[in-house]
Amino acid sequence: MGRLVRSVCIQFVYWGYIPAILTEYYGISKGADTNQIYLFDDIHNIFLYAVVCPLYVSAAIFIFVNSVYTWSSLHEYVDEISENKRKISPIRLVGTILFILVAALMFTTNYIGDLTDPKTTQELYWFVNQSSDDQRFITNVGA
Repeated sequence: MGRLVRSVCIQFVYWGYIPAILTEYYGISKGADTNQIYLFDDIHNIFLYAVVCPLYVSAAIFIFVNSVYTWSSLHEYVDEISENKRKISPIRLVGTILFILVAALMFTTNYIGDLTDPKTTQELYWFVNQSSDDQRFITNVGA
């Protein structure tokens, strides 16, 4: 349980405080431009960065770490109670990890594409900037 608490604390600092510090540094935490949604005006993303992301990432880290530490004992236990001895397939493990990474990459790329397309997302969020020729790009805070 101590690992989970430490992970949650680290994630709260990473997801909660660092974006606030960076947006203040780059001057996009608050402002008067009506075409821009600033960090402190974006309640939805503040909730995601301050609560959902730390808990989600911490849970993923917790599950991963516990799986690594307890997998061999769990595998031995299953072999003890089962008549059929199972083999661990590294190809299956690598395939699963690759599938998860590719799916995450596709979802993230689609999300960024939607944010940088003015036809899809009219709002200009605090982590997106617009150049003088109306091209949108992710800022240093969003990268």
